[in-house]
Amino acid sequence: MTADSKARLNAVTVELCAANLGALLDATVHGLRTLPGLRLTSLPRMADFALWATACERGLWPATTFARAYDANRRAAVEVIIGADPVAACVRTLMAERDSWAGTASDLLRVASALAGTKVSNWPQNPGALAGRLRRAQTFLRILGIEVSFTREGRAGTRTIRISAGVENPATIVSAVSSVSDGCHGVSIDFRKPPQRMGRSSSA
Repeated sequence: MTADSKARLNAVTVELCAANLGALLDATVHGLRTLPGLRLTSLPRMADFALWATACERGLWPATTFARAYDANRRAAVEVIIGADPVAACVRTLMAERDSWAGTASDLLRVASALAGTKVSNWPQNPGALAGRLRRAQTFLRILGIEVSFTREGRAGTRTIRISAGVENPATIVSAVSSVSDGCHGVSIDFRKPPQRMGRSSSA
């Protein structure tokens, strides 16, 4: 690298750093101004982070950008978890063709085993093991719109598993300020685009 090209590279780097710092400061100012009046209809586990990111986002991107990105990441993580659990994956396949299913753990083990086949590793060998695995997968299946409940029915108190398929339950974070509630799945967000700074004229 010649001295001239190195000088040009340094100049470009300084310019980009200044622009990025300015954009971050703009977002911070926007966040400090917006945060006190911000209300979200639901919060993820990292509630403080979600509030701050949502407050700052419109200093860089359109409203709900953070919610869309967070929801897409959460969905991707759930897909990995479901794909790695043969019991959860089998229940998902089972409910793809029906709205509901009910029966005992023995019934479900018989049906699920027929769907899964004989070459599935780590498959539960008894109804109790299947029920335990299904309980652990409940939260993740619910995100995909599959509700699993365990009840006792009849005079004998038969342990029954009820599974229903409905609408997916995304972890959508919606700002009451923007009142936007459109779906958060299937949205591609390009964070490589340079952030747009707010409150500056084109001549600045």
